[in-house]
Order: sequence, then C-alpha cells, then structure tokens
Amino acid sequence: MKKILILVVLLLGSPVFAQNLWDNQNNLWGNQSNQNRQSHFEQQQQMQRLIEQERQEQQRLRESQQRMDNLRQPIFNNKPMRF
Repeated sequence: MKKILILVVLLLGSPVFAQNLWDNQNNLWGNQSNQNRQSHFEQQQQMQRLIEQERQEQQRLRESQQRMDNLRQPIFNNKPMRF
C-alpha cells in the first residue's frame, strides 16, 4: 500500500514539479533576454553620446581653427597703405 501511495504521489507530483522547473527556467531566460536588450540599449545610448561629444569637439576645433585663420589674415586685406 505504501509503495502504491508513493508511486501515485510521484506520478501526480512530477508534472507539477517539472512544470515549475520549466516555468522557472523560462523566467530566467526571459530575464536574461531582457537584460541583454537593456544592455544593448544602454550601449547604443553610450555610443550616441560619444558620437555627439566627438561631433561637438570637431565643431569646437573647426571654430577655433577659423578664429586662428581670421587672426592670420592681414587687417587691410593686402591693400597697399596710402599716406
């Protein structure tokens, strides 16, 4: 009688236990997938920030170079001075 009772409990308990294991594993995979998506999104945002910083730095360099070029130009635009 004990063996039959144990067999019935094992047979009835196994599908529930297996389903719980399956659900837990799916939840873990789902969480990992969400973390991967979040990580990818954060990496994209970081790349966009770096690209924007680089673009701003290039703009500052161009402006600085333009100021330097303006300073190098002669004040009188190469016109001869007349006295």
